[in-house]
Amino acid sequence: MAVVLFASYSCVQDTTVDLAPVISEPGLGDGAVKTLQATMPASSRTALDEKVDGKYPVSWCEGDVLAVNGKPTLGISINEEDASVAVFELPLGITIPYNIVYPYPGEDVAINAESGAYPVVFATEQMHTEGSFAPNSAPMYAWSNGFDDVHMEHLTTVLRFGIKAKAGESVDLKYVSVSTVNAEPISGLFDVYCADGGEKAQGTLEARASALSTIFYNFEGDSYVVNDSKEEFFYIAVPKGEYSRFEVNFVNQNGEVCSETFDATGDKQLLAGKVREFPVVEFVAN
Repeated sequence: MAVVLFASYSCVQDTTVDLAPVISEPGLGDGAVKTLQATMPASSRTALDEKVDGKYPVSWCEGDVLAVNGKPTLGISINEEDASVAVFELPLGITIPYNIVYPYPGEDVAINAESGAYPVVFATEQMHTEGSFAPNSAPMYAWSNGFDDVHMEHLTTVLRFGIKAKAGESVDLKYVSVSTVNAEPISGLFDVYCADGGEKAQGTLEARASALSTIFYNFEGDSYVVNDSKEEFFYIAVPKGEYSRFEVNFVNQNGEVCSETFDATGDKQLLAGKVREFPVVEFVAN
């Protein structure tokens, strides 16, 4: 595989932008059905919307499922007038305190509830979504002991990469990969400590043995054409934390790789609820 270097991100200062905070409110629905009302600022989906006051809003969408004490919510009803408000129906037998994780990791995932940790999945394969990160790729968590207001917390940094072709050329990308140089885990199964005052600090993430050090960013039909006349942006969600170094590879249909590394230590570490925006680069093959 040919490796083609392009201008380092560190040559031009990258920037970090906030994701909007998320607020949830638990409550009871009509009759005997117990529900959790979850409220986010902004418009229509658990994805990035256009910046508002310098922040990227995030909001609920149809099909979102929470894990509450390890069990999946049974349905979602989004407010027709304000899609930032949704009511989730809780499964029978759920009692407080609520340990809440988004998205639901699946029924085959073992839970270490005795330690106060609940499973959360960071997607190893993320599908290109125009103007946003892939669905279910940016986990959140919360904890409630019956209080009226529950504040959901982000667990990821969203990395925004921009690329274009050289003048007079086009590039047909096959996929993009993001990896940690020292094999620190960034995808797959983790545990998050939801409770305040638990065994570990609230929001602590711990990777399970099966977790991986690479994320693959794929395109519909394994093809995405980048031209010289338009900058293309890709959003990849990565767990918060401090990492030694990352490598990003843009791979075209011929197997040529446009590769770059960037730091994630100290003041460059990946902070939850942030979008780290990198300068646009040209795909240059040699």
